[in-house]
Amino acid sequence: MGAQWHSDNGSNLAAAEQSEVPPSPPPPPRRSRLRLLWWLLFLIVLVTLALLAYAAAKEMQTSAIQSREFSRFAATLSYSMHKGPSDAIVYPGEGPFDKRLGYSALGEFIPRLLKRDYVVVEQTRFSRH
Repeated sequence: MGAQWHSDNGSNLAAAEQSEVPPSPPPPPRRSRLRLLWWLLFLIVLVTLALLAYAAAKEMQTSAIQSREFSRFAATLSYSMHKGPSDAIVYPGEGPFDKRLGYSALGEFIPRLLKRDYVVVEQTRFSRH
């Protein structure tokens, strides 16, 4: 340490012994803790956004999640035959195969057939999903 004043007084000796104990370091300022927490939060958000961007890019390339979820949903769909015409039937639109095979014209054919005394005996009803 350093030189101390020598005297016969015992108080100096007690003060010297007390000065040998190192003082505890002061606590870090609150501002640096707060700054550290903000950087940590920023880092977590940045990593989360990077992971989401990677997952979105992978899904856009493979459509793995989309196909899995649509397959699960399609597995829950069902249909069954019931007597009489269906009140909720929707005929196909104007797609090239629908036109070529005549499916898009079913909405016109069936009323013309009904006018000629044809009857719809059974039609399918789809599940409510």
